[in-house]
Amino acid sequence: MFADDVKCSHGATIGELDAKAIFYLTSRGIDPVTARRMLVEAFTAGALERVTVDSIRDAMMERIGTWMSSRADRTVAEVQEA
Repeated sequence: MFADDVKCSHGATIGELDAKAIFYLTSRGIDPVTARRMLVEAFTAGALERVTVDSIRDAMMERIGTWMSSRADRTVAEVQEA
């Protein structure tokens, strides 16, 4: 699956990710944590396409990846509670 295969709507910018999108991915065998990560990455990649300076865009993507990794344990706990 590629980032282009996943579309995020405006709702992802204001709070929780779309439950239907997470369900869609998990129903195809993707674990919930990975599904959330894929949706966030797809959304941020779309937003960062507008950054025209490669070094800035790459630094921002790296920073987002670091932030997502730091949240991984918390996300696992949240998914297990649901």
